[in-house]
Amino acid sequence: MCIRDRLNLLENFASDFVAEDSAERHHVLLDTFRIAAADARRVDVRQRHSGRGPLSKKNARNRAKLIVPGKMVPKDTFSTPLDPECARIGENTTQVSVADNRGNVVSLTQTLARSFGSKIATPGLGFPYNSLLAVYSADRAQCPGYLRPKMPIVTPMSPTIVLKDNNLFVALGSPGSNKIPPLVSEVISNMVDRNMGVRDAVTAPRVLWGGAPAKAAFIEVFAPNRKKQVSALEEMGFVDIVPLRYPPKGKTKMNDFGGVNAVAYDPQTGKFTGVGDPRRWGSAMGPRVVATGD
Repeated sequence: MCIRDRLNLLENFASDFVAEDSAERHHVLLDTFRIAAADARRVDVRQRHSGRGPLSKKNARNRAKLIVPGKMVPKDTFSTPLDPECARIGENTTQVSVADNRGNVVSLTQTLARSFGSKIATPGLGFPYNSLLAVYSADRAQCPGYLRPKMPIVTPMSPTIVLKDNNLFVALGSPGSNKIPPLVSEVISNMVDRNMGVRDAVTAPRVLWGGAPAKAAFIEVFAPNRKKQVSALEEMGFVDIVPLRYPPKGKTKMNDFGGVNAVAYDPQTGKFTGVGDPRRWGSAMGPRVVATGD
């Protein structure tokens, strides 16, 4: 949901600019996702994977012109916001990213959404169905998850695999409810635009749009992000900001900024690097090498 669209928008800004540690950069990160999320709601979910939607590369060039660094895009630029009853998700989500030296790669996000998922279980199997089946709606036609023929699931979960020269570049994903797409695309931008290794890209302070309340901007305040940048964003028009100093205190605040689990590959060295986000309880593991005698 929206990751490709947001990256198409970011392509219209110079990498040097996107690599800055400035309030103007933070503004662009926020407004590119505001536009991506709003435009995604303008098309049927069944058409979003075609690459020809409102934020195709061609259309993204025109939409990016709305963004003037240092000035928040006016709210009346966007369509009517999503009905809150269509977006009640939850925080019970887990991400696993796996790769091996044969080229097999998996990025998997699983969620119960609200507690106990769909609250439906098949007798004898012993588990409830999950992965956000609860977002389907049988009686709210205004919701993206309204049931109809050939209807895919509507979810912000965004397990992602990025390739470079037909090789794995990074596989990643995260919990985080509606903030998953902006935080995953921000980690990708850190690696591409800021030339960060996967570890630094994951641990770098985040600037996100969405969540509860959905209109809020979330910013982690630790070096190089400074408190003065929060004030600068407020002057640009972002009046509903949730700042968080790092390291946070308590599980709830950590979940505000996700928990990316990622694995990257360096084709020159053949080395894999795994990262478990320190904001949550992630970990990275590899196979144990056992010496064998003759």
